[in-house]
Amino acid sequence: MAARDTLYGACQGAAGAEFLVDAMDDATYAEILAFSSHDAAFGEASQATHRAEHSYTVRCCARLCDGMGSCCLSCCCCRRMLWRLWLVDDGFLTYGDHEYSEAELKLRQDMAANKVVWYADYWKDYWCYTRNTNPILALCYSHPLHPISRKERVFITVLQTVFIMMVSSAIPKAQHCLRDGRTRYEATSWNGTNERFCNIAEHVGMTWSLENMSLGFGFGGSVYALVVNFIFAQILFQCGANCACCQFLRRDARRFSEFLGHLLMAVIFLMMLLPTWQFMQYNIYHHTLDSVMVTFLTSKPLSILLTTVVQSIIFSIIWLRETSAAPDKEDKGHAKFYVTATDYWAMVKRKSAAAQI
Repeated sequence: MAARDTLYGACQGAAGAEFLVDAMDDATYAEILAFSSHDAAFGEASQATHRAEHSYTVRCCARLCDGMGSCCLSCCCCRRMLWRLWLVDDGFLTYGDHEYSEAELKLRQDMAANKVVWYADYWKDYWCYTRNTNPILALCYSHPLHPISRKERVFITVLQTVFIMMVSSAIPKAQHCLRDGRTRYEATSWNGTNERFCNIAEHVGMTWSLENMSLGFGFGGSVYALVVNFIFAQILFQCGANCACCQFLRRDARRFSEFLGHLLMAVIFLMMLLPTWQFMQYNIYHHTLDSVMVTFLTSKPLSILLTTVVQSIIFSIIWLRETSAAPDKEDKGHAKFYVTATDYWAMVKRKSAAAQI
């Protein structure tokens, strides 16, 4: 536990605050849950409460993952195949890591439920949120129990790099489509492969961006790569790694859904390799590698900046909404999270009062 805390650090409060412990630590969660007056009522019914608060789409997704996991594990052939892949142990999926304790699981589920108010202090909470969501900081400082592990973040970073290189290397070919007038309605003189590429480039908005977003400086390709990379990253994080709706399922279904997310990312990675290689061959032949590198080097940092800005706005909206909620809401059995900032500060006061006795 100490080693993990050393790696993660703590979202500490004011310097010298003796009892201000890390609000995102599972030991803190365990202590709060042990003293919490609403924990007993919130225990067994908490899963239903969380699922009931989710949208209809999320509930359907959770049921689908749950059903698929049960079907695969009930099939003898599937169990044997997964066992050979080191995915099943004693009837449960063990893909990823060990089973969580009650406090670890509830902390993980709170993070999956997008909890942002840990201290009820904007800047402390913002730092806790940023170090777990920022594409750069989270590589080194994300919480060990966060639904998106650091290894998954590294793999997603590699996927994003390959994706943005694929898009950047496709831009010169799309410019060729525009320059020669070979769009969906005029592609008559090229071969079928190039004609199909021009059609796809128009359908996905690449040629439109080159025509309308260049701003007289040729920025259309960078703008397009920036936007699509941002969307691509959200798909990978939310559908491939986070599996937020599946964190509230039982263990075997949760692990199976995580495996499906990893499988999705692996398939996407393999599907990008051939087009990237073909586009790079095109650029080598037409001597447009310098344009590719300019697009890549401008869109990659800007995509990180755009992500940071969007995440900051989202955090501010959620934080203001949660902190403005009625303070007695959790006492009525409708708490959205297992542990709230009110619970945390109550624990700090108890520890401080106990030390003064």
